[in-house]
Amino acid sequence: PAAARGAWPARVGTVLLAALGCFLLLCIATYHPADVPWLSSSPQRPAANLGGALGVWVGFFARGGFGWASLLLPLLSFLWAARWWQGRLTELHLTPLLLGLLSLVGSAGTLLALLGPSDAAATSLGGVVGFLLARSGRYYLGTAGTILAAGAVWWLSWVVVTGQRLRAGGRGFLRRIREGLGGLIRRGRPSRIQMPAV
Repeated sequence: PAAARGAWPARVGTVLLAALGCFLLLCIATYHPADVPWLSSSPQRPAANLGGALGVWVGFFARGGFGWASLLLPLLSFLWAARWWQGRLTELHLTPLLLGLLSLVGSAGTLLALLGPSDAAATSLGGVVGFLLARSGRYYLGTAGTILAAGAVWWLSWVVVTGQRLRAGGRGFLRRIREGLGGLIRRGRPSRIQMPAV
């Protein structure tokens, strides 16, 4: 029937998105600078990257540019695949999506770079983009201001790329905070002691 025929594109798209997420995860997780010709006079062959020659460059631009924040890309691929499979994937427009992705990994890279005790560690954690944004943010806004600004950009970008409505995303975020605080309060209450009847 028509419903069954309409389900096939979604299933194929789900598999492709999940496969893309797996490939991105392999490329990013197994990235090694010695594989990249731009970073090594004699790049190692065969490449250590499990994504092959293409994976070398994907890992270079992802990990080199945004550090470990680039792991958000395969995570989003899996999230989109799951939502598409369930029929809950909202319409995403290309320009806002690309800007949202760049803002998401850039802000996450900034937050990670702030954790680095040295320039080398900050660059390894947040990539070149995260390191530069963190350094500029510290100069103009201070560390606390940079954390607040990057956190706000990260949350707004997450709302955009996941297709959530801002109000719904805010309600869910506040509900999780309220539930977490409620759990802490309940655990902190002293339990009543039952006195045996005489």
